[in-house]
This record gives sequence, structure tokens and C-alpha cells, in this order.
Amino acid sequence: MNVRNLLLITVDCLRPDYLGCYGNRDVPTPSIDRLAEEGVLFENVVSNGSDTFSSVPSMFTSRLPNMLRPGLPSVVSALKDAGYVTAAFNPNALMLLEPWLRPHKWFDHYQTFLSVERRFVKRRLKSLLTKLGDMAVSRFGGGSPATRILMEILWRLPTAVDRPCPPAERLNEEALAWIEEQGDGRFFVWVHYMDLHEPLLPPEEFLPDGFSRSLVMRVNRKRRYLRDLLTEEDLDVLRSLYRAEVRHVDRCVGDLVEGLRRLGHGGNTIVFLTADHGEMLGEHGKVGHRGDVGLYERLLRVPLIIHDREAGGTRIREPVSLLDLGPTILDYAGVEPPPTFQGQSLTPLIRGTGRYKVRPTVSFCRTGKRILRVAMRKGRYKIVLDLETGRRALYDLEGDPNEERDLSEEKGALAESLETELEELLARLEKESRGVLERERVRMRAARVRRKLAELEARKQ
Repeated sequence: MNVRNLLLITVDCLRPDYLGCYGNRDVPTPSIDRLAEEGVLFENVVSNGSDTFSSVPSMFTSRLPNMLRPGLPSVVSALKDAGYVTAAFNPNALMLLEPWLRPHKWFDHYQTFLSVERRFVKRRLKSLLTKLGDMAVSRFGGGSPATRILMEILWRLPTAVDRPCPPAERLNEEALAWIEEQGDGRFFVWVHYMDLHEPLLPPEEFLPDGFSRSLVMRVNRKRRYLRDLLTEEDLDVLRSLYRAEVRHVDRCVGDLVEGLRRLGHGGNTIVFLTADHGEMLGEHGKVGHRGDVGLYERLLRVPLIIHDREAGGTRIREPVSLLDLGPTILDYAGVEPPPTFQGQSLTPLIRGTGRYKVRPTVSFCRTGKRILRVAMRKGRYKIVLDLETGRRALYDLEGDPNEERDLSEEKGALAESLETELEELLARLEKESRGVLERERVRMRAARVRRKLAELEARKQ
């Protein structure tokens, strides 16, 4: 395949178990399934962070979330150095504030779709109402008259819940218009769909029969402002809305790929599809992905599909993480990864040639810069360490895929061994990281000196 262009589609909160190509028979996803049939599907992929602000910078810099630093080389910087024009279409404006992310500084073109109303008014209203709901439940209890009155008010607010970001159709439109302007130049485009992020407001054509607008709004408001009071019936509605939104996103993925084909780039573009993290939909009593919701598989498992027709129909079972996505993108472009990258290219697994070293995968849960939990998956077992309490949990992911039975006491020796291995792994990576970063700083200083000498030489002439 003559690879000239690269398209990365990330879908916020997309779980693989809601896709047909990952075994779901209740949610038709023909567009994504087609990408998998014509390309490569990785069956066992985890994100390295349970929230966007851990996973996305980790994915782009190929470094664990606890080892991120401002100014690290990234997939984008490496591609730009190789002559690619880069563009991003990402309506999640909060990424602009993350000190080690700030993707708008990486790309040649970065579109946020950010309006003044979204930036200030609605964000502050949402924050105020969420705090009010939390306060009512904690102070008065879920069944108190005060909380019930607040619920009635929130459910009737006309602007309490809306779509915080433009839909995927708008992102497709802008991305395809930009691609058309590039002519024959090589490009890397990142499109980040937010449609599966709460609130779940799928287009009417995808709603289940009998779902009224008032029901959709009521459950979304309850999820946002009074999450602790969600009933099993509410959770069933949320799961139905999630399924509907997956179908909507699937259609948009198909439209974007078809748009590429119409522009003449169908045969020379590799498409990568993944998610930044999953989403809890009532499992273990948790909903969403933000805050202290743990490091369960439903939150960490993500899809990864590479639309590479030369490897069509390939399914790969080896466990990998999103640390490996950056090196893989660069490998397809024929670009050497920066020495700061911690991941490996997946092309040896795809081609069946070369060497890919299967390693334990590590994921983090954090709030702000504070790491709350860290998990390591090795073979069939997964250990989770709570850095706040010192507790640990051990799960057998083959015998107990839903993580309902903690084996840390029953298999104490194994838990101790895995905890020690995790600590040693992180210490080794941190040590290697310091050495690589120092070498990178030396190289940057040397490059700066060479540039200044060249400028002086040019002035003399």
C-alpha cells in the first residue's frame, strides 16, 4: 500500500464490547465492522489512563501518565519534522488547559469549535448545578424532601442539559474541507468525536421506540447532577442511549471514510480508530469515567482498528496498550520514533515479521496531577494498587472478567510478587526516562548552537 496520509479517529468513551466486530450482536456497527474486516483488529487493548487528560497525552507522547512533562516530543512533532502537514478537529476545549497536553500547540491547524457561550456561561452553570446536587445528597440524603424538590427543579430546567460539543457530522464536514484544500500534500489528521461523552443525546432516528425527549433529558439530568440516586431503571435507559449513540458514531465513521475516498485518498490513507478510555455504565455501582471510579476493565479496555487493506481480516490477541499507537503511526509513515517514546510499533504483530516484546500493561487513575490508583495487567492477572489507602486488589481476568472477586488475600504471594514487579517496572522506566530526557536536552542545546552558527555564517555572506 502506498501510504501517504494518516487519519486518527478517537471516540471519547467508546467501549469495544458495544461494537459488532468485538462480539456485540445487539448493536449494528457496519461501518466500524467493515474497517475491521478490511484491516487489523486488536482484541486486547487498554488505555494507559482512565480519563482523557491522562490517556490522550500518553497516547500522543507514548509515555505513561506519571512520566509526562511539558514539551515532550510527540507523534505530531515527529510527523511535522518529516514533512507532514498536521490538523486536529477536537471540540473538547478542556484539553487546551492541560499543561502536558495543549495539543493546539502541536498541530499546524487546530479547530476547537469553541464559542464564548460554551467557554464560560454553560460550563459555569453545569459546575454550579453539579455542586448543588452533590451537596443536597450528602447533607439531606437521597430520599429527603429537599433533595426531591431539587430533582424536580433540575429536571425542568430548559438549559440544564445540552450537547456541550458539536456532533461528529460537523467535525467530518470541517475535516474533509481541510483535507480537500491540501491537494497532494502529505497529511496527518486527528478527529476526536465527543458524541458518546455525557450527556447522551443521540439523534431521534437512533432512539429506541418509546423514548421521549423528556425521558432522555430527565435521565441525563439525573446522571449529571444526582448520580448517586440513579436507579437500575435509569441505568437501563442510559445503556440504551449509549447503544443509540454508538450507532450514530458508527455512521459518522463511515461517512468520514467515504469522504476520504471521494477526495481520492481512499487508497493512500491508513485509518486508525480507537478511544481514549471506556465508560462505566452501572458496573460496580459506577457511572462515567471521571474522578475516583476505579480502574476496572470496562473503563480501560478500548477498541483499536487499523484500516490497512494489505493485512485485511487480521485479528491480534496479544495484550497491547495505547502507548504503542504512536510508534505504530510513525512506522506506517516511515518515521523513526523519538527516543523518549516508551511504546513499541505494532507492525511486527501485523506483518508477522520483526519483534514485538509482550510486556505488562500499566494504567493510571488520577485527579488533577494526583495519582489515585495504578493497575498492571500481566497474563491473566491484574493487580490494582490504591495509592491513597495502600490497599490492593487482584483479579483473574480469564476466570473473572467482570472483576467481581478480589483474590489479593487468597493469592497473597502472587499479589505481592506482582506489586513488587510493578514497582520495579515503574522505577526502571523512571530511571530510563531521566537519562533519555537529559540526552534530549543536550541534543536540543547542540541543535540550537548549530542553528545560531549557521545564522551567523549566513549573515557573513
